[in-house]
Amino acid sequence: MLSISVAQSQADFEAAEGLCTRLGQWDAKVAPRYGVASSDVLALFHHENRVSLVEKFNNSADAKFLIARWEHVPAGSLAFGSFDELCGEMQHFYVDASFRGLGIGRQLMQSALTEIAQGSRRRVLIHTTPYMTHAVAIYEEFGFRPCSRFRDTPEHIRHTDVFMDRPINSSIPKAHADLPLSADSTTGRNLPEGEMLTPIGD
Repeated sequence: MLSISVAQSQADFEAAEGLCTRLGQWDAKVAPRYGVASSDVLALFHHENRVSLVEKFNNSADAKFLIARWEHVPAGSLAFGSFDELCGEMQHFYVDASFRGLGIGRQLMQSALTEIAQGSRRRVLIHTTPYMTHAVAIYEEFGFRPCSRFRDTPEHIRHTDVFMDRPINSSIPKAHADLPLSADSTTGRNLPEGEMLTPIGD
């Protein structure tokens, strides 16, 4: 059974760190196929640890780290934080390959958008990459569209940058509009469900 909750406890943030580590390992493995060194990907996009995650995502209405658990096992994540006074930004979108095909990515996205709507930000930004094709498909399904570059990156990796945004007041697709957070919850680049170089179901 799937539950989605907001990270609060030390155990939650240890699980968050583990999910972020697996996200970074995946990106570092795939990025060299697109002309970007693993070391660059890790240094630029995957430098979070438990301490920094707590500092960034604990006790803030506009910054939360959502953890999806399947039968109590951490299976995926999606976080959001403040980009500026008007915009939030989604980060750390990941579903472990062992749990793909269960709709976890879409439920994380719906839950995150619902949470963001309760805060003060009215637009959501995403910085992703074209080789994360399934993630981009989910973003588009939930109303994200290409937008102007909102972050500077080194010249040698810019061919892998994709920037998207979405107004927070636009409707969530009807098929996903009634997927609540679990009852036990309180209310730069992103990786989708596991290995995304081959099509998978969700």
